[in-house]
Amino acid sequence: MKDEMNTPPGNLTTPYTPVAIYYEDADMVEYVCEDIPFVCKRVDNLLTLIFSMKKREELVGFRLKGFKNYYLHNLSALDDFVSLVGILEREVTKVGNEAFEQKEAYKRAREIAVRDHVVLKDLPPRTMAMA
Repeated sequence: MKDEMNTPPGNLTTPYTPVAIYYEDADMVEYVCEDIPFVCKRVDNLLTLIFSMKKREELVGFRLKGFKNYYLHNLSALDDFVSLVGILEREVTKVGNEAFEQKEAYKRAREIAVRDHVVLKDLPPRTMAMA
């Protein structure tokens, strides 16, 4: 007798696979490494950190808001796969000597992106570039 059960199609209990997703309607990229309840802490206009609801200090992901504009003006010449590590590094450099807490937030988001090799594959269309 097998201990395994066959998972029927459309079953929502399939294993969670973390992946960076671009949500066009919200114009944001989100990456969450675990399928758990979470709380968000907005850092600035671009970055929001996502923490475990149970362990409030455990970083489990991040969001990059206003991504289409950022992508079209800063990244559209790149390949069809964008490493979110590079975006976070670029923004840490811009933050420079600004508020320590903001700089630390970008560093933490970068660490999770490096650890999980986060890459965005579903990019906004390049045809809508703004002047």
